[in-house]
Amino acid sequence: MRMKSRLLQGGLVAGVAWLLTFTPLLNHAAAQSMEVPTKQVLTFLESLQGRQENNILVGQFGYFGDGETPTTADARLASIEQASGKQIAWTGADYEARSATRAETNQWLIQQWQLGRLVMLSWHMPNPFAPEKGSDCRLGDDRCAEDNVQQLLTPGNAAYDFYQYQLTQVADDLTVLRDAGVVIIWRPFHEMNGGWFWWHQQPKAAFVALWQQMYTYFTEQRGLNNLLWAYSPNDVWSEWATPVDYYYPGADYVDLVGLDVYYSKDQESLDLDRYAGSYQPLAALNKPMGLFEFGPSPSNGCCPTQFDYTKLLNDIRTKYPKLAFFQAWEWIYSIPENKGVAALMNDPAVVDLADLPKWSTVQVVPAVANTPVAPKGTPFAPVAATPIVIEIKIDIRIEIQQVTPQP
Repeated sequence: MRMKSRLLQGGLVAGVAWLLTFTPLLNHAAAQSMEVPTKQVLTFLESLQGRQENNILVGQFGYFGDGETPTTADARLASIEQASGKQIAWTGADYEARSATRAETNQWLIQQWQLGRLVMLSWHMPNPFAPEKGSDCRLGDDRCAEDNVQQLLTPGNAAYDFYQYQLTQVADDLTVLRDAGVVIIWRPFHEMNGGWFWWHQQPKAAFVALWQQMYTYFTEQRGLNNLLWAYSPNDVWSEWATPVDYYYPGADYVDLVGLDVYYSKDQESLDLDRYAGSYQPLAALNKPMGLFEFGPSPSNGCCPTQFDYTKLLNDIRTKYPKLAFFQAWEWIYSIPENKGVAALMNDPAVVDLADLPKWSTVQVVPAVANTPVAPKGTPFAPVAATPIVIEIKIDIRIEIQQVTPQP
């Protein structure tokens, strides 16, 4: 979802180079043995396509935009239960939420997981070339290619340093979730075939390398084995749009695939076959598949859409049976802001909270925070896990001699 940029706090960039230069990289290999039920969650999602009932996981996104917080998200989820007698099984948040800190987001996601829900986490990552632009392209829409992500793969420039700093900070935050045993559906670089975020309109090879670099650092170096990686392009909206599978980084780097879809509430039915098609190319990737963002857009661009969400459910059931999940976005797109809440949640196809398995107990590993990425040489090269101790001894000797002035 695209929204107005949020300015970063002043002074952040100034300290990045110093931090990256002087803080050692630690090794998180020990954390890779942690018992997080990631595979259980993936197996469950894979099983949905083979079912006759309880085969569509319905989600309601929590918060991202201005004024949206854990409190408003809780109220939205509660209103769905109040209207239907059923509880949503899947929710999510964004690490660049406009009105909540990452610490608050982590706490909320942990609470949702402990309630039994599945959780998704997006990241509208600030532009490394112009952090003041938020996640937008530095020079505006459809000029995103000028934010060349190849520079983020090559040490020796300010954008690279800031990008590595961001990866480090987010890996620290994700470590908190891992240590709490929370499995995250991790959705980076979303809508990558669009033309509005800084990672859009990139050379295919550079984008794939960027994705794979993040995956390698998070998974292999930081031991974040609680992530299910979600590839989430925008649906094809014109004959000139980039195909949905163009930037696919490879089966080894993706667990789930899906679309971000916003369409007019007056549209007769969901159409994922128009132009080059969005449904079939993703279905061919043979991964659990769904809609990571869905929003019925009002014709006036504003307020309540009064879309009947059972219409979407029926379209999935009759036209796109490989879609195993969808998540409604926040604001006017949300399920309780529209119609058909009770009918949707009580449909036999819907997976609600009571239908989810009970995930296994996890082993908690102490978190390691403030661990930046290696700024020089091979990216993310690990070093020994032994703590680094620097002992500095200063020996100051002052010798005073009496000097006789020369005549």
